[in-house]
Amino acid sequence: MKETSFLFRELKEAKQFYFFLLGKLQTDQLTMSNQTITVQSDTTASPVELVELIYPFVLEHYGTKISHFILEKQFYFEKEERDQIIPYIVTLSATPKFVHSQFQYSLYERLVQFLYEESNELISFDKMYQQLFLQDHNWVELVGFGIEEWKQELIYQEKMNELRGQLDIYANVHDKVIVVLDHQQEPVVMDKHARLISNDVLLESKYRFTQETEDMLKHAEVLRKLLLINPEKIIVYTAKNQTHNLYAIMNVFQEKVEIRSLGKFPFLHVKK
Repeated sequence: MKETSFLFRELKEAKQFYFFLLGKLQTDQLTMSNQTITVQSDTTASPVELVELIYPFVLEHYGTKISHFILEKQFYFEKEERDQIIPYIVTLSATPKFVHSQFQYSLYERLVQFLYEESNELISFDKMYQQLFLQDHNWVELVGFGIEEWKQELIYQEKMNELRGQLDIYANVHDKVIVVLDHQQEPVVMDKHARLISNDVLLESKYRFTQETEDMLKHAEVLRKLLLINPEKIIVYTAKNQTHNLYAIMNVFQEKVEIRSLGKFPFLHVKK
């Protein structure tokens, strides 16, 4: 029986890691003694196999820990704001090379390298945190990118709130509409009888967008059309790869939206 042990400085972190591993391994494979967690297996785990096992915990737990530290000590954010920003940072840190070319190695790759260098039976998580997080200045840059993502989302949500507020002012052109989001064709908006709603009908609406709103909706024609219609109910038939359009519709109309699988769309005459 081969053993690999993980040493923690804090008992709280050791317990968190232990319960994380319980969701992945059999109970008889794990033992915990003070701040040390030991994993037993029939064969010696390679560094890559160990990374596959522990990476989700390292990313979520230590990505959150370093982000809290940097946001508080270097950017002076309050806890409530830090809690809002951190999910953006953790998401970006999983694929940093897509954020900026200066990030040569992902956390996953650096964790593999760390475990190769620590190829012994006791792995120190405190040493790992020091090397891969505290001593890696790229985390400050990643936090900066995460802050920008958070700010952009705040601006977007503010605009969505403005649009939601304006919907109460105007009457419904149709009480119920059907939307088809299919990557094989342009999005389709229909009335409840599956008749296409033409733009000519919408021109009669008294609703007029401000120039700022028009600019925001320039590349969101489906959302623009639905705002003009202002329906009480929207049934969306969608494919999995239509998340952008669906996200925008749900952001504005919220509980008015009902999502159905594109495969269950009953009106074949609409499909091109």
